[in-house]
Amino acid sequence: MPDNPTFDVTNLPEVVKVKIVRGESGVFIAELPEYDVFTEADTLAELDFFINDLIYALFDIPKVWQGKIRYMPIEKPVRRKPPELSISKHQPVPFNRFSTTEFYEHYFA
Repeated sequence: MPDNPTFDVTNLPEVVKVKIVRGESGVFIAELPEYDVFTEADTLAELDFFINDLIYALFDIPKVWQGKIRYMPIEKPVRRKPPELSISKHQPVPFNRFSTTEFYEHYFA
């Protein structure tokens, strides 16, 4: 049973615009310009959590609905062409991680 009996999921907007920028200190800042609210985080993974938390608070979404309602970007970012690698058959290519901070640069270029 919902903890807010007056909550009606059909009253939620179908789309919420989110503008994400990187602040001068390096933090990621998300703005919901239609509602004049902001949140920030140190990483994109944290920002995803905080955007959802902001939306839950803004629209007073009960806890029982929070697992079913989630912000998901609908536009894919434009990626820059990665630099070309010059690889020799005789020279191993070092591999030390699955992703780097540079992986996300195309979001904030």
